[in-house]
Amino acid sequence: MTNQHDFTDTMSPIIELMYSQMRMEQENEVMKAVQSIGVNVDKERLIQALTDAHRFWQEGYDACLQWKPRWISVEEALPEPFVSVLVYMPGERPLPTVHEGFLAREGVWYANHFDREPEEITHWMPLPKAPTEEEV
Repeated sequence: MTNQHDFTDTMSPIIELMYSQMRMEQENEVMKAVQSIGVNVDKERLIQALTDAHRFWQEGYDACLQWKPRWISVEEALPEPFVSVLVYMPGERPLPTVHEGFLAREGVWYANHFDREPEEITHWMPLPKAPTEEEV
């Protein structure tokens, strides 16, 4: 009876061969597509450029997955005018409060149905994305 370790050791070279074959087929398809539009390009350079582009895309995608919203100090940056954001108002009574608001005109904020003075809001954060149809 073959255990899991033996099976994996046996299959590994086969999987590598299949992957190599698949990659060669993909490279050939890319070259055919490029040549069909009349572009003459060195295959190795094209494959390297596509590999680099994929790596850069993957790094950006991974960074997006790692991104976590954070509070931004109004001294660091301000949101675009009239774009809804979450605002933190530490002086709100009876407790510090978070509301939806936006920067209106000349540094005046609007939050919780009132115009706010600039010093009332110390931090802001972009709103999360709305739920998708699948999430509703």
